[in-house]
Amino acid sequence: MEAAMMQQPKPLRRAMWQLVYERRDISADIADLLISAVYTDNRHGKSDDLQLSLSNLDGRWSQSWWPTAADTLSWLFGWQGGPAQSAGQFQVAEIELTGPPDLIQIKCNSAGISTDARTPRHQGYDGQRLGDIASTIAARHGMVLVGTPPDIRLDRVTQNGESDLAFLTRLAGQFDAGLKVTGDQLVFQDRQALAAADTVLQLTPQSLSKWSFRAKTHGSAAAASVSYTEAGSGQTQRATATAAQARTGPAAGDMLRPNVRVDSPAAAQQVADRQLAAARAGQIEAQLDMAGEPRLAAGSRIEVSGFGRYDGAYLIESARHRIDRSSGFTTSIEAKSC
Repeated sequence: MEAAMMQQPKPLRRAMWQLVYERRDISADIADLLISAVYTDNRHGKSDDLQLSLSNLDGRWSQSWWPTAADTLSWLFGWQGGPAQSAGQFQVAEIELTGPPDLIQIKCNSAGISTDARTPRHQGYDGQRLGDIASTIAARHGMVLVGTPPDIRLDRVTQNGESDLAFLTRLAGQFDAGLKVTGDQLVFQDRQALAAADTVLQLTPQSLSKWSFRAKTHGSAAAASVSYTEAGSGQTQRATATAAQARTGPAAGDMLRPNVRVDSPAAAQQVADRQLAAARAGQIEAQLDMAGEPRLAAGSRIEVSGFGRYDGAYLIESARHRIDRSSGFTTSIEAKSC
């Protein structure tokens, strides 16, 4: 009777994955060769990447299976019996042979970032909204603009020797937004909208294998001031945004004066608010490791509890999902307080 009443052990979860290479599913072909796969999902400023480590003991990867630069592949991952998460499309960027033991390392970047998008340009934009500039650049490279850039009209902004991608990344960061390229999509994510979204997951010490929190106590801006020109008088005026006290204490007293030209007091106030919010975002930075959690993606909001003053809402800046032959499926995230 006692034996019958004993709680049965939970079955071990197994990771699932699928690799489609040049439109062919090669998952079964490489199942015994895959040592590890690491997919990194980034919110802003960096493209997503995928790194594969495979056994090359029989030499196939350095001969008949030798990858070609710009080959395309897609990666799917999760737990067996659960929903699968697509990592999107990638292109082979670098191939490395190491040993012993004989291994091939295939490093891939998110597909869709053309050489032209990385080419420096010189161009000025007058009296345009940020969304209009983003739409123009997306169309130039045959991409689709996804998301809603902050609704800000700029008097003038100059692209001075920057690539289109670097230029838009800079503008997005200035106005408290994120930018990334995913396939043929140019994705804008408003950080403030993401921070106000529903919580994807609540994390506690019991759900984590390792954690690290770092709080900034100095160097935080206290205010931002943006100038604008009055339409009638032509005089230059300023709009100022002041920070509220954060979890880590009062601001240091620094004043931001961004080099941005706008044409109305409302636009100046909006830019000042966003510049200050961008500067003060992430007063607490967290790195959290756990068993594989495919629901966690860059730009997702999480709640952390059980860590005292570090409790609260965080926005995921990057999520790294690793499937490893020896350690299984694990997830590591870098997040900043909302």
